[in-house]
Amino acid sequence: MRRLTKRINPIYGRLFPVFLFSLLGLLLIVSLVYYQRATEQVRDQVGTLAEKNMSQTVALFEQLLDGYDSVTKTLGSNGELMRLLRQPYPESASSAQIQAERRITDILGALFYSRNDIVGIHVLSDQGKVYSFVRSTGASTQTYPSKPWLSELRRSKGDIRWLGVYPESLMSGWTNRPVFAFGRQIFELENLK
Repeated sequence: MRRLTKRINPIYGRLFPVFLFSLLGLLLIVSLVYYQRATEQVRDQVGTLAEKNMSQTVALFEQLLDGYDSVTKTLGSNGELMRLLRQPYPESASSAQIQAERRITDILGALFYSRNDIVGIHVLSDQGKVYSFVRSTGASTQTYPSKPWLSELRRSKGDIRWLGVYPESLMSGWTNRPVFAFGRQIFELENLK
């Protein structure tokens, strides 16, 4: 019986490590395959979510830009504003001119306060005046600046020009935060001026 036990022990002793290492190897292979498939699934899901997020962001930016386009079209379709901008005044400080400038800035202010994301509205007239409504100072009238972005706006034929992001306001130096600038030539529909 002793011999039989000695003989069985070495067989169990040899089979145990073989089974152990084969099971560990099998477990390692299954774990690697599972890890690889799980990583691919997570990568695919993250990619899909990122793609959806980007398309939603693009759609939101397009909607925002369409809103800005609508603001400029509102200015161009305002008949009273067009009439006041083209009206010549014989004297530079006449009461009619002062009232007209006040009415222009009132129109700009109404449009300015209709949205909370606008920092300032500036209308540059052919007569050389700039009518502005900005968050800090309210209404103001200035003279033309000579900047490259102004020539870009003059080259437009009524289409909106996206000027880009600037570290501060292009027309008023009161803000020290980045602004997104855009503009268009506003044509009076009666004589396309």
